[in-house]
Amino acid sequence: MSPCFDEGRCRCNNITADCSSNNGSLTYVPRLPIDVQVFNFSSNNLSHIPDGFFSNVSQVWLLDLCQNGLTSLSPRAFQELQNLTTLFLNGNSLIYKALTPVFHIRSLTNLQILCNNLSPMDLETFSNNSLGALTLLNVSLNNIGSLYMKSLEPLKGLRYFIAQQNKLYNLTSSACLLGQAAASFTIAVIIIVLVVFIISIVFFRYRWHLRLVMYEWFHHRSSQEQLRHFTNDVFVSYSEEDRKWVMQELLPVVEGEWNLRACVHERDFIPGKHIVDNIADCVQDSRKILMVFSPDYARSEWCQFELKYCQCCVMDRDEVLVLVLLHETESRDMTSAMFAVMKTTTYIEWASTVDAANSFWGRLSLALDCVISS
Repeated sequence: MSPCFDEGRCRCNNITADCSSNNGSLTYVPRLPIDVQVFNFSSNNLSHIPDGFFSNVSQVWLLDLCQNGLTSLSPRAFQELQNLTTLFLNGNSLIYKALTPVFHIRSLTNLQILCNNLSPMDLETFSNNSLGALTLLNVSLNNIGSLYMKSLEPLKGLRYFIAQQNKLYNLTSSACLLGQAAASFTIAVIIIVLVVFIISIVFFRYRWHLRLVMYEWFHHRSSQEQLRHFTNDVFVSYSEEDRKWVMQELLPVVEGEWNLRACVHERDFIPGKHIVDNIADCVQDSRKILMVFSPDYARSEWCQFELKYCQCCVMDRDEVLVLVLLHETESRDMTSAMFAVMKTTTYIEWASTVDAANSFWGRLSLALDCVISS
């Protein structure tokens, strides 16, 4: 691009020309390169723009006329600017009637008219306009006061209307620029998003409850367990962190001394079978369910699923649940299901001292007495 021909009052850079702040000494558009597309002619104390004023910059798409003290515009002031999409008229003294030439710029999409003398907006403000492409209109910091929103209806493409700090005391008709149908659609979308968000939270919070319900729905079984043969004497539900105690303390007594058939997940679950089906089948095929509660049990999602499923079995089979408290667990660390079981079921607490351990095994044998004696 060629340099500005009037370098004393204008500065050019690529497709931009800046002829601003000349203190009234520049009352016309000087000769500029023909490919100027962004033109700044602000702060030049220009009260009126005559016809053909912008003939030297006909390719401009952004025009800045801020802070000029403009009060009037000739009818064909912008006639040469066929590509103009963005116009800044901030900080002038224009009224609506003076803006008539602006309202006939067909290519305009962004119009900024802040800090002028715009009066209350009546129903005729934008009638007979050619602003079909306009999407943004900013009339902030004026003295509009009364605003007839229906006056914006002729602006068919308008998406954003800004009228801040206008001391508005009267808003008539609907203030929604997108139209009633668009507003209804927007509200519907917001409601749908909120509903989906809430449902997602509920599903996540109660995902194990729902999984259990779904399993029961699709895998309903007969409640006649007492009349059929059980494969296992006791199903042991425990967390992976408590595996050492189960393998070294519990199973040697239950299986070695009492000769019971215990079922533990890491040894007796069938490989390749879905874990949910393994849990359900092993629980259903066991006479007793022994749960080893601990803080780690509360943190295990699969343990919580086993607990939920076992609670369902307890409803159909009396005295099937045996509860062992391996490590003391604070109420705040328990899940709601664990807390409910602890409140309604007498539990056996483990301790490693000789007397306490003897008491533990004695109480556990009583709990499993019907299994041992069979």
